[in-house]
Amino acid sequence: MKKLNNIYFIVLALFFVACTENPLEDVEGTDWQKERNVVSILLEGQIGTAIIERNFDDAKIKIYAKTENIADLSKVEIKNIELSYGASSTNEKGTTLDLSSGTATIAVTAGAGETLNWEVTLLPFKSDLEGTWYIGDVRMYCDMFTWESWGWEKNESMFSYLAELNPELDNKIIFTVEGADAKGNPFGNYEHNAGNDGAFGSYTDASKGWNFNTRFRKIPTGKGTWLRDFERNKVIITDANKVEHLTRFRVTNRN
Repeated sequence: MKKLNNIYFIVLALFFVACTENPLEDVEGTDWQKERNVVSILLEGQIGTAIIERNFDDAKIKIYAKTENIADLSKVEIKNIELSYGASSTNEKGTTLDLSSGTATIAVTAGAGETLNWEVTLLPFKSDLEGTWYIGDVRMYCDMFTWESWGWEKNESMFSYLAELNPELDNKIIFTVEGADAKGNPFGNYEHNAGNDGAFGSYTDASKGWNFNTRFRKIPTGKGTWLRDFERNKVIITDANKVEHLTRFRVTNRN
């Protein structure tokens, strides 16, 4: 009887093994690899992140660049490209695109074999910092408040509180774009000059012993360089003494 039981269990075990499905059956091979997307791309001269848009088979990529900084628009190097899992393309890292007409095509083939053509458009880059900025008649404001339990809060012109600040009114700040780093972050030079009066203001009031220059002087005077870090949403300004100043700009009006 014991031998019969052993034979029964062996037969039963073999039956279950025979009925068990292959858990990898659905993922073996490439028939399931249908994706044909460009996940990310970085071209020579590119500034910022590429805008990748797809509506079914209408696939487009917009890339901004300082075209004058690209040596040959007919041979724009692909610095990096990431595709969907299992997809491939002859336009891989290190190859070039002919963007002399402003557009080119990248063909992406899914693992299952189907191909999708992506239209790449090269557009001129204009930084929201680039250009000449004036203080002019615009006043600088700050939020002011007290810590008393009955305290108040209001938005006040800084010129009303800092007597030595008025020479700032005709200051001029010039940002120029020179190119982009390996991540597509734009960089360039800046000049902060004193304007027609030849004098810089100071965030101080000597009569009260106030000195807020370290808090409010975000753009150093003189000349230096800048880098726009898109990932951190910061601008890194390096003055003539190689000192870095980390700040955030928000452009609300270019007029």
